[in-house]
Amino acid sequence: MMRAQVVSVVLIVPFAALSVIPHGYFWGLPDEHLFPLSVLGAFFGSIIIHEALHGIGYYWAGADRSDIEFGFNWSGLAPYAHCTVPLRATPYRVAVALPGLVLGVLPLGVGLGLGLWWFTVYAFLMLTAAAGDALLLWIMRAVPGSAWTQDHPSKMGCLVLGHASAPQPPPVASDVETVPASDSLDNTTEA
Repeated sequence: MMRAQVVSVVLIVPFAALSVIPHGYFWGLPDEHLFPLSVLGAFFGSIIIHEALHGIGYYWAGADRSDIEFGFNWSGLAPYAHCTVPLRATPYRVAVALPGLVLGVLPLGVGLGLGLWWFTVYAFLMLTAAAGDALLLWIMRAVPGSAWTQDHPSKMGCLVLGHASAPQPPPVASDVETVPASDSLDNTTEA
């Protein structure tokens, strides 16, 4: 969780380069430098929507509603959505990417396309909030789309549980710490 938060701080520069800088180039920056409380309020409200979108993605990927948990990680100071059953890697990736696409990329398109500064700022904030998701997608880049994956039961990230041809594996227990890559159980690895 801490690594994801560090990555989100590091990604502020590229996210600004993709959002605020183009907005300034095409539309100019606003004269006022105030950050309205409404944008801050929308940001915090959208964190809940961000996690709900993960849950919707897990549901679309084949998880039952009872297999999706929501909570708050106090040590990482972050809310979370967690899927407790294995899913294929491609639908899992869609579930991971969904909040960044809906709350970041779409408002960025509106902000840049119509010159709406606060949409661009909101998109920048939501892309930064999705930086941990972007990190997970980057780590998973070599995982075949039909491989079985599952959210790690206690850490940020996922486990790769089985090959494409394998039947759906059982859920990983919630008390697992790290599954070694050499484990003989379906070549389970951690991502």
